[in-house]
Amino acid sequence: MHRVVLSIGLVFVLSNIASAVLIASGNGTGNTTAPANDPGFANVVSTWVRTGSAVYLGNGWMLTDNHVGAGSTNVNGTVYSLVPGSAHQLMNPPGSTFIRQSDVLLYQINGRPNLPSLQIGAGVPQVGQPVVMIGNGRDRVSAESCWTVQNSVWSSVPWTQSYAYAGYAWANTNEVRWGTNTIDATGFVQGSGNTQNVTLSMSFSSTNATPYEAIGTAGDSGGGVFSYNTSTNGWELTGLMDSYTQFSGEPTNLSVFGNLTYAIQLSTYRNQIM
Repeated sequence: MHRVVLSIGLVFVLSNIASAVLIASGNGTGNTTAPANDPGFANVVSTWVRTGSAVYLGNGWMLTDNHVGAGSTNVNGTVYSLVPGSAHQLMNPPGSTFIRQSDVLLYQINGRPNLPSLQIGAGVPQVGQPVVMIGNGRDRVSAESCWTVQNSVWSSVPWTQSYAYAGYAWANTNEVRWGTNTIDATGFVQGSGNTQNVTLSMSFSSTNATPYEAIGTAGDSGGGVFSYNTSTNGWELTGLMDSYTQFSGEPTNLSVFGNLTYAIQLSTYRNQIM
């Protein structure tokens, strides 16, 4: 996923392609099979030879981030080739952003995996809405860590000392995993390079944590954010993970409480996708 660096405000964007979501619960190795109330765990897959995730929508169509790209895709152990010429980058609504191109990419695979079709949410998501995040991002080390910061240099310190930040270092492995969070903000424009998106955000929190508090990491780009629609009594694909934030000077291999996950708000692009 793209990396957005935070200081007092948003400062700059570094191109950093991002894998399973990192979860704060337990030792971090759980949630690698579908939850009891499954939003579509098997539909979120690794992009195989490309770094990132993709979501199988149905009828042979995949959804991912444009910076992940289209290509052969491993869906539940079967590698499906790309249908030539099928990749389609979506556009932003007129007047909604400074840049016309979004980071949303559709492409078709040669085959029909035995998976259900997903519903894409039509309504604008609400602040405070619970979500399930699924992606092929980084695992984490077991123990929580804490750091002090001096002159933008981060130093690990024991829990017995005062510290500025706490969180988890990344492991070197990736796995498709699910976690939980709540939406903090919706409908704002965020992007980098030659794309921008209508975006929603979720914070990685230790004080108001959900049961499996999650954040996107490297490799979760193109992974799904799902919410439950109580009107239809069904799950909907609400967002597509796109980027994560880090504080100024924060090493790239950390997820720290207070970092954010940005996801593309799919209700804005639903008509194009359909």
